[in-house]
Amino acid sequence: MFAGFALIIPFAWHAVGSPAAMIGKLPPGHMSWTGGLSPAQLIGWWLIAVWTIVDPSFHQRCGAAATPGIARRGILISIGFWAVFDL
Repeated sequence: MFAGFALIIPFAWHAVGSPAAMIGKLPPGHMSWTGGLSPAQLIGWWLIAVWTIVDPSFHQRCGAAATPGIARRGILISIGFWAVFDL
């Protein structure tokens, strides 16, 4: 997945331009806090996102870490990569 993003970014930059140029081409609703989604759609996406917190495998992986510090560091690194992909 990371390699795919590394490969696609130069092509996207060439096709669309800089991120600022891309933002300028978006419809106005895309830059609002809700992204133009209805409250029901926002709740649906929130439920999908919150599934990570209640997923048993998430807690199993955290519990399998050698120390709480390692688990915390792993979660923070994962959040960082998640944020990069969600930009």
